[in-house]
Amino acid sequence: MIEAVHFRSMPGVRCPKCGSWALSGLMYPSIAPAVIEALPIPVDSSPVSLAEFKRIHHHVQPILGTGRPVKPGTTFGPLRGRARGDIGDFTWLNPWTPMVSESIWHLLLDHGFDTVGETAQLTFHKPTSEPLVELEVRPAARLPRSMVPSACDICDRLPIKTPEKLAIDASTFDGSIPIQRVMELPTILLVNQELAEFIQSRGLSNAVLRRVELI
Repeated sequence: MIEAVHFRSMPGVRCPKCGSWALSGLMYPSIAPAVIEALPIPVDSSPVSLAEFKRIHHHVQPILGTGRPVKPGTTFGPLRGRARGDIGDFTWLNPWTPMVSESIWHLLLDHGFDTVGETAQLTFHKPTSEPLVELEVRPAARLPRSMVPSACDICDRLPIKTPEKLAIDASTFDGSIPIQRVMELPTILLVNQELAEFIQSRGLSNAVLRRVELI
């Protein structure tokens, strides 16, 4: 069991139409705490007005660049907390926050899987436990347009739920990326064929794979 939080997170947003909301799944653990502290991100992540969120976003997004979109609820910096119990090859803080043991991360790098990782700052119940590395999985692939509803015209929130049968717009899927998120549903992780085969051939624990259609 792992109890941990990232160093800082963007506040949620209060929208007169949608109410208060924040998005799960956008996490950038590789951003150094010193960089985060220099930005106007409040320690309290409680929802703020849309105008206040836009002010904060104006300062944060240019630092992260276009490949790391910033939304309400986006988290930054390494995980901090504690862990206990058995740790497998993959470990999950929740279904969308993947961590791997340090040895597995180096194995991925040695086999050519270009992954960004940040060692989680965890206190282990067993002092001999191997450190865990959180994988920074950025959003890239997109859903087909037919699956994407119109966004709120005030706060840009997408009123979307994970469909029973998931499909990805083939034109947006870059098969050279080992692991990526779905832009509209960032709690969903996609791995390319090479990484899927590697996980299966090595029998890595705590990772369940299923095929996703490209259309």
